[in-house]
Amino acid sequence: MKKFILIFAMAISMSIVFGQTATLRLQMPATPPAIGEQFLVGVYLDELVWPVDPTIWSAIFGFNYDPAVLTAVSTGPPFNRWYHNHSQMFIDYGSLPSSNVPAAGDLRIFFGTGAAYGFDPSFYGFESGVTPFKFFDLKFTYLGGDIEITWQNDNPVLEPAPGGLAGGKLLSVETEMSAPPPPAVGVFYVLTTIDITTGGGIDYMWVGGTPGFETDWFTATNWLPVGVPTEADNVEFPGTKAGPCILSGSATVTNLLISGGSLTIADMSDLTVNGTFQNDGTFVIASNGIAVPGGGESGSFIDMMGVSGTGIFEFQRDITNSTPLGSQVGWHFISSPLPAGEFTSNDLIQFYLNRWDPIAQLYSPVVGAVPCVPAPPVANGLMEGWSIKHDQLFPAYCAVPVDPVINMIGTSFNSGPQGPFALFPGWNLAGNPYPSAINPDFIAYPAGLTTNTVYMWDGWSSSTWVLGFVGSGLNIPPAQGFFVEASASDNLNFLGTTGVGGERIHDPFQWWWKDASDFLKLQVTVEGRTNADFTYIRFNDVSTPGLDKEWDANKLYAGIDATPQIWTMSEGLELALNTQPAVDMVPMSFSCGTAGTYTIEAIETGTFENVVLEDLVTYEQTDLLSGSYTFEYSDVNEVHPFMVHFTPLGTIEYEANSIRIWASDNQVNVVVPNTGTIVVYNMMGQEVTSKDADPGLNTLPVNDVNTYYIVQVVTESNAKTGKVFIK
Repeated sequence: MKKFILIFAMAISMSIVFGQTATLRLQMPATPPAIGEQFLVGVYLDELVWPVDPTIWSAIFGFNYDPAVLTAVSTGPPFNRWYHNHSQMFIDYGSLPSSNVPAAGDLRIFFGTGAAYGFDPSFYGFESGVTPFKFFDLKFTYLGGDIEITWQNDNPVLEPAPGGLAGGKLLSVETEMSAPPPPAVGVFYVLTTIDITTGGGIDYMWVGGTPGFETDWFTATNWLPVGVPTEADNVEFPGTKAGPCILSGSATVTNLLISGGSLTIADMSDLTVNGTFQNDGTFVIASNGIAVPGGGESGSFIDMMGVSGTGIFEFQRDITNSTPLGSQVGWHFISSPLPAGEFTSNDLIQFYLNRWDPIAQLYSPVVGAVPCVPAPPVANGLMEGWSIKHDQLFPAYCAVPVDPVINMIGTSFNSGPQGPFALFPGWNLAGNPYPSAINPDFIAYPAGLTTNTVYMWDGWSSSTWVLGFVGSGLNIPPAQGFFVEASASDNLNFLGTTGVGGERIHDPFQWWWKDASDFLKLQVTVEGRTNADFTYIRFNDVSTPGLDKEWDANKLYAGIDATPQIWTMSEGLELALNTQPAVDMVPMSFSCGTAGTYTIEAIETGTFENVVLEDLVTYEQTDLLSGSYTFEYSDVNEVHPFMVHFTPLGTIEYEANSIRIWASDNQVNVVVPNTGTIVVYNMMGQEVTSKDADPGLNTLPVNDVNTYYIVQVVTESNAKTGKVFIK
């Protein structure tokens, strides 16, 4: 099969006598030619500060190609002669040193300015310094096979060719191998030592410098040709001007080459490369550092066909810190988008660092011997999450300014499939290994997980958990740590897929909850503090009242006294996400380690038409679709029971008159007008006993005495809850 190797326009550093500089590049067509067809390869010069007198100027360029694939076609002026075999080397110019005699498939081109060479230099902008411009086109006939054109590199030394031009301005070439001496008057040099990287033809070259918008990607005059690259374009940053920044919005290109300089993606911005991405300069994904809810986001990068290059890759994570000294809060979960082992604990000297031990089910601190002396470096493993918090005393006892930005600097960004991350029974602290978000809808959840839910710590309030699950609308931010719960040993893998239905996704609102249509989200807050907690209820006919791996999530408590906690119950399970077939009511519980005035409200209502909250202590009922419920809580750490009804408020009041609930001896008594179900809960919200109800009197024995019970009754047309005391 024919393989068409395009020449990627990589910047080549050159020098002009008197210290002027230039950049040279090749550009091939994006479409392979047909057999027998002729095609052109452009030779361009960029970023040239011209000599004072450009009227006489000369250079020799050397190229290499396969003569079985291509035939070089001479096109005459503006260059004097193509030398593509040994015999032609003696035409006009005599012999060259033996080390520079070209073999078949070698090409040496003499180029010079001035009337003696048949063209007017002003045509190319020599006098005005206009760049870039095309020196000339190489013309070839395609014979079939793989096409590859490179600079000649048969000799690491730049040797003078005889003949020369008296009084001319001479072009010489600097390479990494050796810098040539200043060219003597009357001597020109053969270009023999530089290779061009193969890739796709370049559609847009970055030049930058537009006044007021010097580094803005989306400013058309910062590109040659004038315009802004699109997803159909191949792009190069040669590094000869200030590096571009994607300051806001989204950019997409086909192939991208950073051959020098830098490219920066600002926070709330993103870049997608649908083809190949090669970084031989500096690539930075920046973070905003705004100390507000939702602050600390980074930019986002997605590659479709891999990442390569010898340059610097940097991901910034700004950890906002506004918590008081000594506070329990202020912790953040992080991971690394760099290859495993390149991010270490030594990059976190201003932070407390805890690693999670999944076998012992507890944190293991990484602690230095004395202040300012870090512990022996611990490498961040593939897909491993860490818990970190600012050491606010570090600047004082180590005389180092506060720097909330974590700079993760390495040799590449993770791309494609990642894993495995070993899961142990219990809780496991994993991490997003990509410089882009992950959509929980498309994670390949392993069978060993208890539920298909990821738990992320709210890095702003540091007081509650946020859940990512199928349909939640919440994505896992780049370089974000998260917990998953496993019921058996297994492995977590990420496929690294992109596009429609792919795991990797750009999410500029990395901590902002986005609307979803099928669940009810209840929030509890406390007067005078920012602490909050959430619980979720969703109806789905394919789910069950018990724990469904695909639909439910167990309650994970914050462990902070000042943080209120709410959860729902189903078959004795404490759930943060409760999915079940449609029912008329769901028990909900509340507790907190601090007394205060608390408010419960519905902040997402999805498609629910009726949501009524009943306080089972006061029996007060509130329509949460039109208001919120505020109550006083003084029994610290005691469970306060509620019932969430999904029938209209008036219906609940009517049903209260048709169902009777009372206690006698060691049993609960219920009279119902028709068939239904009766469930008895303790004050912790745990199911104690249940039975199918028959019309008339129903009795349910209970064992514990001197305690209260919550009784839930649901019939074909009625529903009621009540509280009884068993003596």
